[in-house]
Amino acid sequence: MDLGSKIKELRLEKNMLQKELAAHLQVSTGTVCNYEKNTHFPDGDSLCKIADLFGVSIDYLMGRTNFRSGLDALTQEISPDFLLADLVNEIVCLDVQHQKEIRQFTAYQKYIFQKCSDQQLSKGSKTKGLRRKLK
Repeated sequence: MDLGSKIKELRLEKNMLQKELAAHLQVSTGTVCNYEKNTHFPDGDSLCKIADLFGVSIDYLMGRTNFRSGLDALTQEISPDFLLADLVNEIVCLDVQHQKEIRQFTAYQKYIFQKCSDQQLSKGSKTKGLRRKLK
């Protein structure tokens, strides 16, 4: 994916208009439109502002990595004395089969998390319905 497409995708993920991004970058709406069409490219300062605004790295914007978060995300503490970077390093040292198993496990965990979240939302809406009936 090219830079313009990434800027547009990130902007839309935040439900942001080109006009709003332009105001943040202190450029015209036409300039943002040209960024998204790859007609013009942001200067270094604007590129940094875009990365900071959307919480991604410049390397991600430029297509050098698929890792969206900035490197500072790796300093996130998972547990005492264990950083996200430590976990990444451990995974990188594993063979391909074990990396695949970790990927499957994380997909399963995301599924379970989503299922639990959906059930919580469902319970919440049922409770609200009961409250209305009781009134």
